[in-house]
Amino acid sequence: MGASRPPSDHLPTLRKTNMEGGLKAPKFNYIRAESRQQALELLDQLGEDGRILAGGQSLMPTLNMRLSQPDTLIDINKVSDLGGISLEDNMVRIGAMTRHVEVANSPVIAEHLPLIAEASAMSGRCSAMTGEFATST
Repeated sequence: MGASRPPSDHLPTLRKTNMEGGLKAPKFNYIRAESRQQALELLDQLGEDGRILAGGQSLMPTLNMRLSQPDTLIDINKVSDLGGISLEDNMVRIGAMTRHVEVANSPVIAEHLPLIAEASAMSGRCSAMTGEFATST
């Protein structure tokens, strides 16, 4: 027989509170940044009270469980210069707002970073990827 579960009144307070009240994000202000500069200025102004919202894959669950309670979310999804994939000076650049599907389907990634292309095809989590990778040609 398996181990019995403890009664719910023995759960940690945070978890018990979330179970009783349901999973619901706290109230927050929302600002859609129109540029990289605006996003940086907002982060500077808000400090610890501001949080970036990109794909939301990691942030939304922490909001719903109230593990994260920022006063303001700064949405960077419409900041166009944060996305895309390019090859510059033998370096593959993947912008911060580049979606997983773009990486998985990119001819640049397939040609210059085949391991990343293969891993992207196997990954079930569609989120933003970021970084720069050196290639050898």
